[in-house]
Amino acid sequence: MPFAKKVEVRGLKNPYKKRRASMKKAMMNFRIPLVFAVLMIPAVVEAESINVWPDQLKPVNPTVAYMQSVDEARNGLFYAPIYLRVGAKIVKVTYYHLGARSPALTAAKLMRVKMGEVPQKLADKSSSDSTGEIIPVDVPITGESVVKPDYRYYLSIESSNDNSFFMGAKVTYH
Repeated sequence: MPFAKKVEVRGLKNPYKKRRASMKKAMMNFRIPLVFAVLMIPAVVEAESINVWPDQLKPVNPTVAYMQSVDEARNGLFYAPIYLRVGAKIVKVTYYHLGARSPALTAAKLMRVKMGEVPQKLADKSSSDSTGEIIPVDVPITGESVVKPDYRYYLSIESSNDNSFFMGAKVTYH
């Protein structure tokens, strides 16, 4: 019998059609939770932070009057490179100021520079508090907060005199 005779069963033309329909339904049931999981990932990502300790700072123009140790930097201009992954978003910069007595002034700037170009200021804030207490100073982000390739990011710190202590900083990103 070289050719098989086509037999049609009444009410069931294609026995695989029902099976395919149930497989499609199962795939759709799998895809819906997957789509929701992918859409929720950005909301679940937690912020990370980089701590900048006073002894990690590099003096810009060191003089005999500047002071720097593990827990404080004062009376000078300093900077610290900040290494972040491309695409990270900087959400907050906080530094810690201690004004021992009046006059006291510290300032922090978040900067970025591309080789051959002028540095850009992304955040800037100062404190002249002279209560003798260590206080957090939130530095508002005013420039572009997403880290781009080919730029170098750094924190610039200024302490105007011996009364003005920089006690550390934290850069928060996600």
